[in-house]
Amino acid sequence: MEISRDMKEKVLARVNEERLITLLQKLIQMPSPVEEDGAEKEISEYLQGYWKRMGLEVFVQDVPRFHESIPKGPHPQIIGRLKGKGGGKRFMMGGHIDTEPVVQPERWTKDPFGGFVDREEKGIEGQGYLYGLGAANMKQSVASFTEAVYATIESGVDLKGDLLLSGWVLEDIGCIGSKYQVDHWNEIGVGPYPDMVLDGEPSNCEVRSTHVGVSCFTITTKGQLGHVSQRYVRRPEYLGKRPINAFDKMFKIIAELKDMKKSFTYTRHPYIGDCILTVGDVRTKVGGKGGRPVLGSSECQADFDLRYLPGMTTQSIQEDLERVIYRLKIEDPELEASVSFWPQTVAGATELPRDHLLHQVLRKAHQEVFGEEVILDIDAKGTSVNRFVDRCKYGGTDIGSFYGVGIPGTNYGAAQVPVTPDERVSIPQLVKHCKVSALTTLEICNR
Repeated sequence: MEISRDMKEKVLARVNEERLITLLQKLIQMPSPVEEDGAEKEISEYLQGYWKRMGLEVFVQDVPRFHESIPKGPHPQIIGRLKGKGGGKRFMMGGHIDTEPVVQPERWTKDPFGGFVDREEKGIEGQGYLYGLGAANMKQSVASFTEAVYATIESGVDLKGDLLLSGWVLEDIGCIGSKYQVDHWNEIGVGPYPDMVLDGEPSNCEVRSTHVGVSCFTITTKGQLGHVSQRYVRRPEYLGKRPINAFDKMFKIIAELKDMKKSFTYTRHPYIGDCILTVGDVRTKVGGKGGRPVLGSSECQADFDLRYLPGMTTQSIQEDLERVIYRLKIEDPELEASVSFWPQTVAGATELPRDHLLHQVLRKAHQEVFGEEVILDIDAKGTSVNRFVDRCKYGGTDIGSFYGVGIPGTNYGAAQVPVTPDERVSIPQLVKHCKVSALTTLEICNR
């Protein structure tokens, strides 16, 4: 179906800047830091009512607390559906409704939950900024996508395919909500999976199509408490009783894993580069109340965050870890270690081809609204274009969850720096993002 200029103008004319700004202010004024219990309840309930008044069917899915690392609920994520006439592609736009906690509160000059608007400040797309926690990451796109759907409904333009609008929860601690959504999709009652997904993570209205997967896991090493003076005793009565320091064994594993090219099986990506392994909390069990260092530790646990490349899977990562531990055990028979993966692991790395339909449509819509070519995170040869999106390439997003079940998607959102004091979004850029989203909806749902 060819989308006429008249049809596009009808929709664009209905994009209401003040309504968009007011909605984003309201969402910011509802605190939803992910680490708090039931963080998304208020904002979810507000959006449910807002979407229903727009004319959407609304479906609510509460994400259970299936691991102690997840804050207590409820965590009600939502999907709004605008039914199409039939025959078109099912398209989903979405963003997470939780935020990071307030970073460096002493450096904020604006109320993080005020939704302050400065109309005079000059920005990247003209004058005007809106401030607050989530203004970039990523209530901006939740509001923008909502207004894009609102404008489509008010225009009276019919869509062939169903349009879905989603608000995910628990993204900032591992994309838990979107992963739960795709794994329990049939329970929602919203119909088949979408054909493709547009996520609105802040990308400065550049397309972020390629990024890493995220795998979090814990390695546990076992040892045996004993005085260090007994370590090298060779007398028979000491066999099996000499001290084994679990931390020393963990140190060997960490040193080995940090050599990424040696430890993990992958081909260096032309855009992202290599994997990144980060060691987090390291915990030991020692003897007595606090223990004496001379006794060593009987157990050591270390948490790891691995940002991995397209082509790698959680299965291949597990096999690599087991191979590393096996090789170290041959060199050191006293080494005893096990690996457990966290349940909130992002499904996988994403890489949407440059010529995919979603990218074609985004390029066309961005050109019409911004009057310039959109920047993709990779050029035609797959190498970095060294722009803003480069700085985000090691971050996982909800798109990874959909890739895990074969649904393609990409990221395109307003704003630049997502987690910072005085987090903000350019108002002119936000409005343009909304218009691009509306045009993208028209094109995709009528294919």
